[in-house]
Amino acid sequence: MIFTVTLGGVLSASRGAFLDIDDNIVYTAGTAPGAKDKIDLIYDGTNLWTPTGCATNTNCPSNFKSILSGSASTSAFYILPANVQPSTKAIDIEQYAIAANMVNNVVVATKGIYYMQTSENSRALILIGAKDAADFYTIELIIGYSY
Repeated sequence: MIFTVTLGGVLSASRGAFLDIDDNIVYTAGTAPGAKDKIDLIYDGTNLWTPTGCATNTNCPSNFKSILSGSASTSAFYILPANVQPSTKAIDIEQYAIAANMVNNVVVATKGIYYMQTSENSRALILIGAKDAADFYTIELIIGYSY
């Protein structure tokens, strides 16, 4: 399945910054605490975080940390080699997702490609679109995932 979602950063008043990939739900700061264990990905305007990464890194916004306090989410990003493209076979991408390449946050790059294991152990390939001109804290994600 492939879907497109738009996330807003920490200063965005109109977009949520918290995503549950498995259920295709974007949460705002007001609704995220009730779903903190299901949240896979957080966007602060510059970085993509996992709940674990946000909780442990001093650069993650403090209000995001308080929203996610006590989260049991196990989502994780995996660093992919530069030769991985959207057309790369899924089985080949899976082989790159080894524990040595696991991280809890990545700096967003336009046309960036990120691989993630979600809190429900799904796998997601995340393609970054351009930042929105009207709200430069907004980012478009194109996500394909499998169970």
